[in-house]
Amino acid sequence: MIHPRDVAAVAAVALSTDGREGQTYVLTGPEAITYKQVAEELSAVAGRHIQFVSVPDEMARQTLVRAGMPEFAAEQIVALFGILRQGAHEQITDTVRAMTGREPRTFAEFARDHAGLFRA
Repeated sequence: MIHPRDVAAVAAVALSTDGREGQTYVLTGPEAITYKQVAEELSAVAGRHIQFVSVPDEMARQTLVRAGMPEFAAEQIVALFGILRQGAHEQITDTVRAMTGREPRTFAEFARDHAGLFRA
């Protein structure tokens, strides 16, 4: 999880600094958190209970397709979440700090910044 403002800050540096052409940057927030933790943070700012529910891959794919998503796109989303379940989301980088000179924002900060969007 990464705060969109950190993505923007890194992009601003990358786009305004010479010698960054063709570079790839892996951006993360300051900590690896679970979807359960995300739900807890959102619950805290929303003032209501938000629960993470794990959906089996095939059910997720079928639901996305029934909602109008092309099958190939639904399969890609399901595959991406499979990769995340295997631990890809556990890696954190120091790219935000290295590029901007400051610590990355936490998910809790994101939740507080956008609390109004999560309230009933």
